[in-house]
Amino acid sequence: MTITTLRELYPVELYSSTRHELGMYRGVVVSARYSPAITASDDLASSPALLSAVTSLVLDNPMLRVGIINGENTGAEFTFIPKIDLSKHVFFQTMPCASMEEYQAIVANTHGELADEVFEDLASTPPWKIVLTKPQSNSSSFTAPDVQDILFSYHHSMLDGMAGRHVQEALISYLTEQKDIKSDMPLVLENLQPPQLPNPEELAVPFTLSASYMASVLWKEFAPAMLKPAPANIWYGEPVNRSLLFKSNVRCINMPAATLKALLAACKEHSTSLTALLHVLILKSMAKQVHDAPGFNTATPISMRPYVTDGAPETTLRCLTSSFNYHVSAATLATFKAGATDEDVWKTAKHFRELLSKKVNSLPADDIMPMLKYVSDWPTFWGKKDGKARPDSWEISNIGILRLPKEAGKWTVKSALFSGSCMVAGGPFCLNTLTVAGGEMTIAITWQQDIVPVEMIEQLSTDLKASFSSFVESKTFF
Repeated sequence: MTITTLRELYPVELYSSTRHELGMYRGVVVSARYSPAITASDDLASSPALLSAVTSLVLDNPMLRVGIINGENTGAEFTFIPKIDLSKHVFFQTMPCASMEEYQAIVANTHGELADEVFEDLASTPPWKIVLTKPQSNSSSFTAPDVQDILFSYHHSMLDGMAGRHVQEALISYLTEQKDIKSDMPLVLENLQPPQLPNPEELAVPFTLSASYMASVLWKEFAPAMLKPAPANIWYGEPVNRSLLFKSNVRCINMPAATLKALLAACKEHSTSLTALLHVLILKSMAKQVHDAPGFNTATPISMRPYVTDGAPETTLRCLTSSFNYHVSAATLATFKAGATDEDVWKTAKHFRELLSKKVNSLPADDIMPMLKYVSDWPTFWGKKDGKARPDSWEISNIGILRLPKEAGKWTVKSALFSGSCMVAGGPFCLNTLTVAGGEMTIAITWQQDIVPVEMIEQLSTDLKASFSSFVESKTFF
């Protein structure tokens, strides 16, 4: 089969393409829970509303109609795919369960399984999948509600987390706005034309780099270790180990709308953000759990959409990200180890927000993303990390609010969930957050098996839920 290429992958896209090919990071999953269920059928051809929505989604978004060739190194390219069989991208699962808590845990586990999948035949098959799940009671004491989750999993080179949210928003809109749906729509999209792909981040964002910043980054990456100061001594779970089983474990925390509203109001009162507060509440738990930790580093992805100048709509599906790193000071760590107060929590959260705002306000100047072009050999770049310390202690990725159509339709979305695969060379665990407009926030905690003990994650989950509940009840986190 002759393969037609469309354009090369730029460094930000290569960053994720090479991670996928080399087993460093696999995929992203964003799901939404619909009420009532979208279809009673387990067959796409017998689900005209769903088929119509998925067809519109694919035809309206070029990045869902392409593949990747030679994705393991520089020279990777996006490929044109003239025919797409939607039945090979959309699947159905019924989940036996005895409660909605059990069903939620099953959905979280499915997130992990989908995020771990290796997309095959990338040159001829678009790397995305939709899985619809619904609960089925296996207990006389439980009646399963009429709900259905749509899980959208995808390759990170094509879309970032925010784009995954936009996919769910688009599906909701397509389903809500449908009229006169044809009952004989084709499952196979044929005679597709080569799409015009959106600009990569490097062309969409006007990055600038000062000579001093470039020199500092290149020195850190390429200078001999003997000439550089020792890196910050932090807790990072276990060293990078590419021989370990690639298995992403996912745990969920549901934050009710009332709790979310109370925390957001308190964050505003204390001049901070919910993301900053979550970082500090993790610090509160980890300082107690790892009392001998020498230090902590945190990572927070940043969307680069506010800096785009190429005129494309904000909802264009592509990858537009950067990151902010924060090192917990020795004094702050000592305070939390000794036993912090609410004042310490808010003070630290405010400081984090101030530093993050400083980074955001400085963009798109002196950022690490345009420096990726200096990586000329990605397999060597990733290979050199094996056996080394991880750069971060944890990461929080918040993709904001899933917006619903202004006019109510047949379906409503009750909750949503966002997760990514484990990061073999990144932080030992990650929190991903997504909120439904006017509703609840869901937090997914993801970690690689054997990098941190499951008991640590369970305790972190318990501590976070206790902090949320305590604050709602008595305005204190302790």
